[in-house]
Amino acid sequence: MARPRVTKRGTFLLKRSQQFRKDFQTLLRAAFHGTPLSEPLSVTLHFYKPIKTTARTYGDIDNLVKAVFDACNGILWLDDRQIVEMQCYKHKGAGKIEMEVRKNVDKDS
Repeated sequence: MARPRVTKRGTFLLKRSQQFRKDFQTLLRAAFHGTPLSEPLSVTLHFYKPIKTTARTYGDIDNLVKAVFDACNGILWLDDRQIVEMQCYKHKGAGKIEMEVRKNVDKDS
């Protein structure tokens, strides 16, 4: 996901970023039925990109995480501020994202 663009008229996402968010949210809604989680969470993410992908087109891991976390807001969890622990990995392989979310990892947060 590309960074938002800031102009005199406001802040906006590029079309490919908007499309990623829309597609990811569609998949998320199909997989998760229920109200958004409200407790502290731990998240593990695995990003798989095709073998021929170069480092330049692969993306920074922090941008990949931000795209996923922002898409999950209001659907899987209320806000990504609830995440108190995360592990993230980039792998070569089929183009997919695997995500594991665990509840109640830090009840004092």
